Formats: sequence, C-alpha cells, structure tokens
Amino acid sequence: MATSYINCEILTSDEINNLNVYWSRETRAWNLSGKPFYVWRAEDKEYNYYKPFEKVKKIEFEMLFNFKMGSPDYDSNRVVRYPKP
Repeated sequence: MATSYINCEILTSDEINNLNVYWSRETRAWNLSGKPFYVWRAEDKEYNYYKPFEKVKKIEFEMLFNFKMGSPDYDSNRVVRYPKP
C-alpha cells in the first residue's frame, strides 16, 4: 500500500481517545532500507491510521510517523492519520 507521507497528521491525545476503530497488525514492505516492519493500522471512511508496533531504525518508519532521523522523538503512543485516496 502506497502512502503519501506529505499528508501525515499527528493526532492529539483527545483525538486518539475518541477514535472508534479496530487495530490490526500490518507489514509495511516499502523497502528502501532493509527488511519489512510491523505497524498497527486502522481505518474509517475517511482515513487510514497508524501507530508504532515497535521502534524501527528505517527511513520509511520515520517518514510514516513523522519522527526525526534516528527517531529520538519516538513515542509508542503516537497515532498518525492519512486521508484515503
């Protein structure tokens, strides 16, 4: 699944608490820098949501969650959303 990382929105704690979605583990395989990795993924009618499964040192992981290079700002509770195409 392709994701346009430009459209990333980081949800606030209130927005996360108000989500009514089912989370499932997904493999992300856009492979510019090594093995695929896992994330938690959910969706509703308008958005795809992602939260980290575990910290991964990969550019795709950092781009998906809008973390800085090397993820010094890693937060296991971060939820990001992307509009559906």
